[in-house]
Amino acid sequence: MCLKNAVIICVIVSLLVTGGCTSRRTLASVGQIDRTTGEAVVVSGVLRKTFDDGLPISNVRIEHWQRGYMLLRQGSDGQRSRVSATELNADSNGALYLRVAGVTETCSGNPCSNCAFAPSGGCVCKDTTKPDGGLPTGVCNHSTTRTGSAI
Repeated sequence: MCLKNAVIICVIVSLLVTGGCTSRRTLASVGQIDRTTGEAVVVSGVLRKTFDDGLPISNVRIEHWQRGYMLLRQGSDGQRSRVSATELNADSNGALYLRVAGVTETCSGNPCSNCAFAPSGGCVCKDTTKPDGGLPTGVCNHSTTRTGSAI
């Protein structure tokens, strides 16, 4: 038993000294900044096609907000709507990556088929009419979470 523990300790120390335990996960770029125009474009094929609950994502773009570049994803299935904005980091070559431990803001319809971020913060439901022709009653709930993964 002592020999087994000694071997395990030697392996652990060896890995730590040689760097074998270092985790260097390579992040996939989700966008690229055009250095001449400052516009950012999404790298296609890298991002998920649905939100975690299966709601399809139909529109993906990158916008430059006051606090930096944001990855915006929108989706709707006619009943539910969602829009999310995730903070991005840029490297020296203009590649954009999800900000590690960054913030993702989300607006989710309850019910609303067209949620959007309100100019003053929070969310707004942009439905114009209800299916029965009356005034819209939908709302969009705002939430803020630590960024998980969009890819």
